[in-house]
Amino acid sequence: METTAEQRSFVGCYLLRSLDPAHPRSTYVGFTVNPLRRVRQHNGEIQGGARRTKKKRPWAFVALVDGFASQVEALQFEWAWQHPGRSLAVREANGGRRRARTGWKAHLECAETMLGIDKWSHLVLRVVDADATPPPRTAFFASARVSRGPVDAWPPAVAAARAATAAARPAADRGDRPCAVCGAPAADARGGAVLSCERCDAPVHLVCLAAHSLAGDGALVPPRGACPVCDHETDWTLVVRQAKRSLREAAARPPAPPPPPADDAENRPAGDDDAVLDLCEHRPFFDDDAALFSDDDAAPDPRSPPPPPAAARSDDDDDDAVLDLCSPSPPRRAR
Repeated sequence: METTAEQRSFVGCYLLRSLDPAHPRSTYVGFTVNPLRRVRQHNGEIQGGARRTKKKRPWAFVALVDGFASQVEALQFEWAWQHPGRSLAVREANGGRRRARTGWKAHLECAETMLGIDKWSHLVLRVVDADATPPPRTAFFASARVSRGPVDAWPPAVAAARAATAAARPAADRGDRPCAVCGAPAADARGGAVLSCERCDAPVHLVCLAAHSLAGDGALVPPRGACPVCDHETDWTLVVRQAKRSLREAAARPPAPPPPPADDAENRPAGDDDAVLDLCEHRPFFDDDAALFSDDDAAPDPRSPPPPPAAARSDDDDDDAVLDLCSPSPPRRAR
């Protein structure tokens, strides 16, 4: 199931060589948790490559070392592989030789020597480069600790890439896919916690996984959980730990906001609210709106006859004494 802190994912070291014809002996030794992504970073396809690999591109894998119990052990192996003349353990295994040889074939022979040391005798080697022929002096490269083939067909590297993809995707996105056993949506709460296979990333309910793993067995609890898609097995205690963490993450996520209520203004009965004046609507305030919104101020038609002159007013009219606030100067009374 999905990789947890207790269930170790890929932690290893790798050897690169430059494919640039001008630098056939250039190599690079590094540490990674995702080989397929790391080589793309070194080649500049995505961000995050080392400064030393910005030149002499492209780079290709020669070999990878896997089986480390922790990142600390892998980093110690990386430093010794980069500096075999300064590492006391490697120098003793090489007969006290301090000056290290260069070239990717020399680094491959150095890896053979390092894997023969007691503290690294449990590690395994993956030879990727087809031109990397085993040295004739030992039968190490013919042993079961050495495998050959491309990186994208190596199960530890493929599992690491899929685990990184699953970790980058939000847990809520897994609920959109169907369960690999029952076919119901993974977000269905009736199936319990949602898990993902670390190899094929197939979602599955905890209850469905338990029923699939038992498969007619008389035990109440399966000893291991088997993925229904790729048959990848995981200890059941790790499955339960991941299920608990999945439930905690689901409980910590904020609930989705409720949908906005539907507008039923057209269907509600008429009431007092309908009499409220809509200030955004153009509506006359008086019944005699024709007098308020008349066209008296419109421009006169030149074809129409001129209006009759206004009737003469006497000097004693009180209206003439009213100050016109809109005129530039107060009117003068006739003497």
